[in-house]
Amino acid sequence: MPAKTVPCPKCGRQLTASGVVSIEDGPELPVYQCDECLVTRNAFGTLMEVALTFCVDENGRAFDPAAPDDPLFTGN
Repeated sequence: MPAKTVPCPKCGRQLTASGVVSIEDGPELPVYQCDECLVTRNAFGTLMEVALTFCVDENGRAFDPAAPDDPLFTGN
């Protein structure tokens, strides 16, 4: 069961889950989206600004499956 709310890793705004995602054969993970924070992502060869969307794993760590090396989540 996902937490009722989690803080956005960029701005700290409290967010509720907007859905779930299954990665490979793992558990379903909650997905959160912060419409206040924009990030640049490559979509079909075009850089686009999109709302910050992320998952929270079973240990409570936020990550973006579409950008696993994003410094926002890795701390690099």
